Amino acid sequence: MNLDDREQFRSLDVEDMYGHIGSLPDQLQKAWELGKRFELPEMQGVQNIVIAGMGGSAIGGDLVTAFIEAQSSLPVIV
Repeated sequence: MNLDDREQFRSLDVEDMYGHIGSLPDQLQKAWELGKRFELPEMQGVQNIVIAGMGGSAIGGDLVTAFIEAQSSLPVIV
């Protein structure tokens, strides 16, 4: 397969994964804006942060952990 042949590539990409990947920056911006709408409750006595996910679903947790690791005084476990 010639990956430079966009028409051949599109004919094989029936789920439009190429399009989904291309729209990732917009998806991330939308998620960021959505997340900013919610107030976080005050919590006392928290000792750990656990983010649950399996396989690809855990990738978001890994990204959050990498982002907050230097700023968090609590251990974050994915």
